[in-house]
Amino acid sequence: MVLVLLLVTAGCGGVGDDSGDDTAGSTRPGGTTTVDETTGAAGGDFIDELDGVCLDLTDELDSLQAELLPIDPNADLSAMGDLLQQAADAYDNAVAAANSLDPPPQLQGRVDEFTGLMEDLAGVSQEMADAAASGDGAALEELLQSGPDGNQSLEGVADELGLTCFAATGASPGIGASADAQAYCDQIGEYVDAVDAYLADPTSADPGPLGVQAATLATTYTDLSAYASAQDRAVLVDCAQQAADAASRLLDAIGG
Repeated sequence: MVLVLLLVTAGCGGVGDDSGDDTAGSTRPGGTTTVDETTGAAGGDFIDELDGVCLDLTDELDSLQAELLPIDPNADLSAMGDLLQQAADAYDNAVAAANSLDPPPQLQGRVDEFTGLMEDLAGVSQEMADAAASGDGAALEELLQSGPDGNQSLEGVADELGLTCFAATGASPGIGASADAQAYCDQIGEYVDAVDAYLADPTSADPGPLGVQAATLATTYTDLSAYASAQDRAVLVDCAQQAADAASRLLDAIGG
């Protein structure tokens, strides 16, 4: 459940076939035009402004992901509801900020699609927040299964507009996010094995260092997700979920 919630707070809508929209200004790979070619300098200024709105959104969602990761959805729906409410508010604020801008006519259709997807995700997040706040785990699970409407991800439309907010940024010199993600998942595997070994024989080790290791892994996840690609971010989330599950088992065993 947490994994799906992380994808919601990361802004991932449904991914499907492109509708074939040939709206001017698309930066779809393989296209023959770009935003700057169809809109000129004013269009470039608008894209920069919209990118700033989107960057603010993704920064906030990344922060919420880090807070959401350690939460057990079966034990603390209230805390989950608070974070999902913040996600809904983040989307609403981004929509308001985007709507305050003045897009070139050639980009109006794509921008409307972009803000529409954010509104959809705000609505889904709000419904989830309401379900969690009321303690209705069944309703929350149903919402998770259905997900947001739409056949194209927010990230995909952002890319087509020429926005950089979902692209990998700030990767450490000499190593790509994929290598970092693999190394992180290897650490998770070692941690999970250590937790399982302790649970099989509690006299074999002191659980204290395992708690410290879990905190370190959570910090590493936050650092890596800040520059990971969308694909690697999904890998990181999956591995981090394994660590969170192991940490939860450990806490249950030691009565934490």
